Parts: sequence; C-alpha cells; structure tokens
Amino acid sequence: SFVNGRPLLCISCCSTKKGPRSHHRCSACAQPFFFSLVFIFPTSSSSSHTQLFHMKHSFSSRLPAFVPAIYVAGLNFKSHAREVGLELPKAPIFAMKSPASLLYQVAPVPDTTTKEGPFLGQVGSEIRLPTHLRATPEVDYEGELGVFILEDCRDVTVSEAADGRLPLAFACAIDVTARRQQGRIGGNQWCVAKSFDTFCPVGPSALRGVSWNQFVLGGRLDGRDGDPQTRTPPVLVTKLNHAVVQESPLSDMIFDVPALIHSLSRGATLKAGSLLLCGTPAGVGYCRKGPDGQPSPRYLTAGDVVSVTIDGIGTLGCSVANASEHWSGAE
Repeated sequence: SFVNGRPLLCISCCSTKKGPRSHHRCSACAQPFFFSLVFIFPTSSSSSHTQLFHMKHSFSSRLPAFVPAIYVAGLNFKSHAREVGLELPKAPIFAMKSPASLLYQVAPVPDTTTKEGPFLGQVGSEIRLPTHLRATPEVDYEGELGVFILEDCRDVTVSEAADGRLPLAFACAIDVTARRQQGRIGGNQWCVAKSFDTFCPVGPSALRGVSWNQFVLGGRLDGRDGDPQTRTPPVLVTKLNHAVVQESPLSDMIFDVPALIHSLSRGATLKAGSLLLCGTPAGVGYCRKGPDGQPSPRYLTAGDVVSVTIDGIGTLGCSVANASEHWSGAE
C-alpha cells in the first residue's frame, strides 16, 4: 500500500447489493466509507493494524518549505535512558539543529497563501559524511518522530497540543549525530554535532489533518473518544542495511508530543514551520553490543542504507555517502 514511502491513492467502495456497509471507517473522523477516495496508511511489519484516512485528512501531505527552527528532545525514550544508564529526566531536555541540516527527498512546494520563507536545507536522499568526521568513525543514526508546528504559537496547553487546536504534521525523521563532536571534542554541546549538512533527513511526506490524540490515542474529530485499548500504539522501526536496529512503540516516550510542545512554548514563540524531533529509542549505534555482550559501536559509513518507518506515516530511507572535500555552493 506504500510506494517509496508515499501513501497509495485508492478508491474504496464499501457497498453491497443489500446496501452500503459501514464497517470501514476513517481512522480520523470515524465516518464510514461508501464510495470515496481514501489513502491507506499501512503499519510496519511489527504491527497488525492498518489505518484508513479520507483524502481530506491525508493531504496536503507536503513538508513545510520554510523551517525556521529545529528543536530536538534528548533522552526522551525510557529504553534509550536505560541503555545509556541514565535516570529518567524530570523535565524535557532540548537541543537545536540548524535548519541548514534539513534533507528532503523532494523539493518542497512553498505555500502561496502565506509569506513562507525559503527552504534552507538540501534536496536528495544521501546523508553525506564530512571529511573530518570520517577519520575516526563517529556519525550515528537516531530514528525519530518529527512533528511540524503549523501555526505560530506560545504558551500552548497540553490539551491544545493534543486535540488539534494547534495544527501539527507528523513525519519520519533521522537525527544524525556526530558522537565525538557531541561529547569530548564539542564540550558536550549537542548543536554542532547535529547540524552538519544533510544530518536531518525528514519525510518523504507528512501526515496532516490529524491531531495527536487521533494519531496515537484513537480520538475522533466528532468529539467521541475512542477506546485506546482497541488500537495498537504506533511503532517506530529503524533499519540499518535492512536489519532492524531500533523498534519501539511511541508510547515509550517519557514526554509525549503535547507535553514537549507545552514545555517548549512556555514564554517562547514557536514559529510556523518549526520542527520538533521527539527523541530516539534504544538501539543507537554507539550503544551496540557484540555477541559476547561487549561494546561494539556501529557508526555510519559510505554505502550504508538507513530507514525509519512509523506506523500510520510511512517510511523514510536514505543512503550514506562521503561529502566532497571542499565547499563550492550547494552540492
């Protein structure tokens, strides 16, 4: 049902000779499909349920062209906190990435109805490793949920971020990080370690028109609450060279998306198009262990292929290559 990570447009005819059937319902608004254009959002192989959305809830699926800021939530999965041996944080931890690190697989289409600024990243499907980060391998993958904030906002309550009053868009993302730059060499400052060109792949499309509650908890647009127990929480899966290296339900997040946005927006304006990366689960490269249980870090090298799949959103895949030696404008 997906072609290159994009939802497949289908025609659903849910009727019989005896009349229309109503057991096929939109996962967002719970209305039955009779004869309708729909988008099918299948889950990863780790989960058994498939989500169906009316077209009005699925498009526009474009990624924002102008991304004024990228916020990164650190240590936000319980499993990742356990693997690095740290206590669970009592409040969200944030860092930032440069918008120039963005990597879209398709050139974004500006929104002509707004005064949207230019795209600051690059277009392509290669994560490129700078020369000085290759002498001693250190570039790591972090599969993450990316959330675009689609309106200017400040002092957002948890409920406003959860029920759709603040419009959001959800996408797969990879928070590529240079570990030595993040640690000793960079003085434990995360920003530079995460801000190299192409170190923020996102996409290839976004899920819009669905609130956090509808996406994760099964809430409905008509105000009736769905039963969270009847739906499997979305699962995030990262693969390196087609082998699963990270797999976790989004419910393992310590602070969910509404809590992160509430914390980040207290007294601070978040501009439309801003991107929030919501943390990564266990399985990152620098924490890998060998068959004997001893540390055996696995960093990205040229020729690798890394992908992130999130139930209900799709799959983002990137190859890894070496960057050119000298800068001569956009590559």
